[in-house]
Amino acid sequence: MFTVDHFITTAISLIFYSCLNVACTLKIKSPEHLSSKDTRDHIGQHISFVHSSLSCLLSLVVYIQDSGIDYESDFSYKYIFVMGHSMGYFTYDLIYAEIFGVHDLAMRFHHACVMVGGYALFLQDKGGSIGILCIALTELSNPCMQVRFILKSRKEDHSKLYKISELLFAALFVFNRGVIGTYLNYNVYQYDVNNVVRVFVSLIYAISIYWVYVIFCKGAKYIKKKELLNPLSKLYVKIFDTLRANQYLVIAGIFTWSIFMPPSLKMLGSTPHHLRLFQFTII
Repeated sequence: MFTVDHFITTAISLIFYSCLNVACTLKIKSPEHLSSKDTRDHIGQHISFVHSSLSCLLSLVVYIQDSGIDYESDFSYKYIFVMGHSMGYFTYDLIYAEIFGVHDLAMRFHHACVMVGGYALFLQDKGGSIGILCIALTELSNPCMQVRFILKSRKEDHSKLYKISELLFAALFVFNRGVIGTYLNYNVYQYDVNNVVRVFVSLIYAISIYWVYVIFCKGAKYIKKKELLNPLSKLYVKIFDTLRANQYLVIAGIFTWSIFMPPSLKMLGSTPHHLRLFQFTII
């Protein structure tokens, strides 16, 4: 249900990030070698860094305050505040990207799915805790990615900070979205959760798994480039060369795993699976 609280939090966030963009455009000096489009993307990465950092902080504070996730929680104001902050940013980012053409087709599709899925979660009466964990899982790795993009645009992609950011991004992305995200996607079908929430959690999860696959493919390319040809590396490269040659099957497999497997397991009588630490429900 859309309320005044939803509108106010989203509108304030949209205005804040729009004003921040103007301030950054005036204050940040982009590298001279960048094209007009890349300059806009360079500025945009600074805004994205602010959003991802604030989102991590806000979502983790609420997540810890709640002692983890509660799949059937009401959508109270604290959830509206945290999600409204992100939805306002996503709205700003979509407008900015379309005006200046900084996103390719893949990123447009990714953002469209995030927008639709995010607003679907945002406007529910229940499942606020699910939305908060979705934000945490998707944003925790993003500051590293944005630092990486900013350094690369400055031709500092051989620096130690760049390499640390790249490795940390890959590790956090794969663990958060590939491991914790799998538990979340499975468990939303085990509780009394709106089917709209279930479908869009699964959709966002499917996109995340695709990007995990892309990261592993990049790892295979790195191994080939460095000629690390021990038996295990050869097997790894062979597996992902085969997968890259069958992209449509990979995509079909990801969507089957993400969207059709969880409800099928529910119908077969599966039960919830949680990771708990004392009284804290991690997932």
